[in-house]
Amino acid sequence: MKRELLDSNIYGKIIEKMEVDFVVNNLPKSNIIVYGSDVIRRELRDTPKEKIMIAENKKKKIRILLLNLYDFIVKNHQLKTTNDVKGLAEAYYIAYKKFGGFKVREDIINDFIIISTATLNKLDVIYSEDNRTMLSIHAVKSYELVNSIKKLKTPKFKSYEELKMKSARSSPNKLLYTFPYFRIFHRVLYISNQLFLIFVRFFTFFCHIIKSVNQRYKPFA
Repeated sequence: MKRELLDSNIYGKIIEKMEVDFVVNNLPKSNIIVYGSDVIRRELRDTPKEKIMIAENKKKKIRILLLNLYDFIVKNHQLKTTNDVKGLAEAYYIAYKKFGGFKVREDIINDFIIISTATLNKLDVIYSEDNRTMLSIHAVKSYELVNSIKKLKTPKFKSYEELKMKSARSSPNKLLYTFPYFRIFHRVLYISNQLFLIFVRFFTFFCHIIKSVNQRYKPFA
């Protein structure tokens, strides 16, 4: 069974796209254990209390939705930030600066702690959409360098779409698994149909013009 972790922005994606039911119903069937961390939960808890969204025709606080979703998915699999985790995260930051990373420590250290937590606990996958900090080129290089020196395995990084596709494999509705491709196919089909209709209208109009011209000059033949 795979042991995986969802970054805080993944919980935000699930709420934003209103896909809570889909993820909650299918993720537990995906043969994975989802882990969390005290840092991730703290980031979710720091969501402004005044932020709301409309769901089921009701105003709901996003902060509460995020925390409830996290607690339901993670359950008792929350990992703690130990001294070893902090030490590895600091090593990542030193390497990150050597590689040319420009983020100040306060803006990126939480990301490094999350990666360090997953690495030391030997998790298989981290799902994240944070391409500007956690998954930036300099950051990923720092994980690979430091982990290779310490003989640690870096978790694989995957996107929210990959998480959805993995969840969809466990869904009774298999069409959901191919939904992104189905949507593209449907769009291409729609555009093709519109182009065909334009062609038919143009051809009909052209034939009408030819017929009118023939009728107009027929008496002079």
